Amino acid sequence: MTKKSKNEFPNIKLLEIVKSPWDPYTCDKGYQEAQYRNMECLDGGVYFEDEEEISLKTTNNFEYGYLKEGFLDERTREYLTYETIGSATIKKYIDGSNIIEISYVGIKCKVKIDNLYIDTNFNYHTFDTVTFSEDLLRLFCDGMRVGFIPPSFGYIEKVNKGFKVYFEGISLLQSTINRYYSNGTLAQSDGYLNWLKIRELINSYVEERNISIDKLETLGKFNYSNYQLYIK
Repeated sequence: MTKKSKNEFPNIKLLEIVKSPWDPYTCDKGYQEAQYRNMECLDGGVYFEDEEEISLKTTNNFEYGYLKEGFLDERTREYLTYETIGSATIKKYIDGSNIIEISYVGIKCKVKIDNLYIDTNFNYHTFDTVTFSEDLLRLFCDGMRVGFIPPSFGYIEKVNKGFKVYFEGISLLQSTINRYYSNGTLAQSDGYLNWLKIRELINSYVEERNISIDKLETLGKFNYSNYQLYIK
């Protein structure tokens, strides 16, 4: 994670922790036990958050956290969810309860935070938007599914020219696909010409400001696995 500030102080209270039966397809049993012990050590740990990152550090110096750009998977009036493939999910409630839930390898814990950070401009948001044709959207999502490009989250809507995706952040995706172009990875990929079109779209994204929570509630959630719900 990045910087911390003088505002960081022990302020985490562990409310509950639940472990599901071990699933050998999820992780090694010993690893699940280790993560359970880490979550137990959240009690008395340190929470830090600002406009760039969210972090919860245990008393045994294990850290659950994300840079916010690119990892905010879902936002509603009640909660925000940060996640990526293979890492813990952080669900932060913004309903006044001061609760954060962490889920990982079959373990879920709930903590209460003193002085929970709340974005004062929550009702309006800025997104990086890209409009894909159906074929390019399929290829783009297949690239995320197989790990060729980093997973991206946001919202999606059907428009006249295809599908408009509202990205929470696009810089990591943009830097990855431009690096692939420079080092020849794109040229070796299946669908090279279409990946060039996707690169052009990503690099010419449109920033849209002041999108309200009311607007977001009319859109579909977007990730590589559920996009097909919106292709008819």
